[in-house]
Amino acid sequence: MFSIPRGFMEMHILKVLQTPHHGYEIMKHIEQECVYWKPSPGSVYPLLRKLKKGGLITEKKSGKRNVYTLTKSGIEQIKKFDSCRKEIKEKMIALFRMMGEDNATDEFKNGFDIFNKIHKDPVKRKRAAKLREDFHRQLKALAEE
Repeated sequence: MFSIPRGFMEMHILKVLQTPHHGYEIMKHIEQECVYWKPSPGSVYPLLRKLKKGGLITEKKSGKRNVYTLTKSGIEQIKKFDSCRKEIKEKMIALFRMMGEDNATDEFKNGFDIFNKIHKDPVKRKRAAKLREDFHRQLKALAEE
């Protein structure tokens, strides 16, 4: 089974926390927009503790829930990651080529461009999540034929 490097999960949580959220909201937010990770309390809360310990987020009690917020260091970490996005994209394309998936490089580039157009609009993001679910269900049915 393929495993996502932990740094990507941590960065995804930091990106979600550009607006303060409690743990369950973080999990739901990621679940709605993410193909590669369906978060669980067993994966999210240890990462939140690590991010807090590293000074990237703060935790504040709000009623029965803990609300997590970015610190200045967390904001800086996101800026560093965003500046590396082009390099990450190029490395992923090179990885596809190394695996002999030359057609996948064009698909990846196109997918990345589409993702960038949809990602910032919550309505489009929600519609894309529904399309993705339908697509995966259809692919699974095709594979089982």
